[in-house]
Amino acid sequence: LISEEQVNVYYSNNFHDAVFLKSAKIYGNNHYDDLTLSTGQIYELAGGSTQTINPDGAINGNGSCMDFLTISSMTTGNAAYIEKSTGTVMLSYVVLQDIYAIGGGAFSATNSADLGNNVGWTFMPSVPRNLYWVGGGGDWNDAAHWALTSGGVGGECIPTPFDNVFFNQNAGFVLPGEQVNVNVLIAFCQDIDWTGVLNSPEFYSPYVNKLY
Repeated sequence: LISEEQVNVYYSNNFHDAVFLKSAKIYGNNHYDDLTLSTGQIYELAGGSTQTINPDGAINGNGSCMDFLTISSMTTGNAAYIEKSTGTVMLSYVVLQDIYAIGGGAFSATNSADLGNNVGWTFMPSVPRNLYWVGGGGDWNDAAHWALTSGGVGGECIPTPFDNVFFNQNAGFVLPGEQVNVNVLIAFCQDIDWTGVLNSPEFYSPYVNKLY
């Protein structure tokens, strides 16, 4: 299975190699030899369902510094399960919520965020930061707009759920109404502060966006 469009997967299936290039909602109890999830996409698993990775199989599911991969249950508080009986599942730059890791394998998530009710995972989160927007209007996932100091040099990874975000007088907005384009499906930050910002920038997203 190679899915190039957003899909819903129904019933219970046995997949040799399932590749999801776009977001997906997955129902039923499915088995995979290999499961590939894609950067910047959202994967929702039915609460109570189990996605089983066969003993010699793998999950290939890594986000990136500039765009996370999100895996969650469809129903907040009602966990979905990912099962692997042996070996390891090693993910990076992922955001997890209501996902239980079961079956005896070792599950880890590096530079990743635990949004709650995740069991069986070893999280290695990134260090919380204060991030300052610089360079005027532009895209949320453009590293050039994120700096560690007010008015500083950009180049930082986009905000995680643990980072504080500041738009202030040094953000570089020189014309009224310049846009901060939240061009990711889900954006994250801990707190957002607009104190001192100049020229009334517009906070815009082309998506029905979730900002956590």
